Amino acid sequence: MKTVFKKGMKVYDQLIFPDKEGIVLTTNYIPEKFFDEDDFDENYVHPYPIEVEFGSETMFYTSDGDSGMCGLKTLSTKPYKVELQGFEQKAPVRTYEEAVEWLEKNSKDRVIYADEAYINEEYERAFEVLKKLTILRDYYNEGWQPDWKDNNWKHFILFDEGNLATGSNKSSCRVLFFKSEKVRNKFLEEQRELLEIAKPLL
Repeated sequence: MKTVFKKGMKVYDQLIFPDKEGIVLTTNYIPEKFFDEDDFDENYVHPYPIEVEFGSETMFYTSDGDSGMCGLKTLSTKPYKVELQGFEQKAPVRTYEEAVEWLEKNSKDRVIYADEAYINEEYERAFEVLKKLTILRDYYNEGWQPDWKDNNWKHFILFDEGNLATGSNKSSCRVLFFKSEKVRNKFLEEQRELLEIAKPLL
């Protein structure tokens, strides 16, 4: 195969040898005959016949300048730049399935069903109760939903310093929110038993 590369030519491979200048040693590389004279006939063509020296290292290329390392023609007759647009080495996002597998291996208290997993029985009960509490919340609020971007006060119940507590603010979202202090306090009084169970999630 014809090639543009010539013996003694200065060449460049910015991908494998960035900012280094290479010299073509031969364009018809033939390996040493390790066995007898018949190992290579006179028509033998090596798949990487271009031998290039980059300082103390040697690299072989196809006739069109492909080293075989990345599937690209990287050997150039003049210097060039390589821009790796979008390049990143980011660990994959951890998945729920991986978390369940980790839980199964590392926790004696875990509760795992075919399609659900919980840290332990306390959390299993808390999740079930929290589902009920959110429905009760909307029932007590008569369907009212807060706008967390407006400047109105919202009232809520949370778990703070080991105890159920109440609070009010204008923009910090909470699970158990209420349209008034009166509604919130009534909810706390009447649903305390369920709230105590749901404390780990509040």
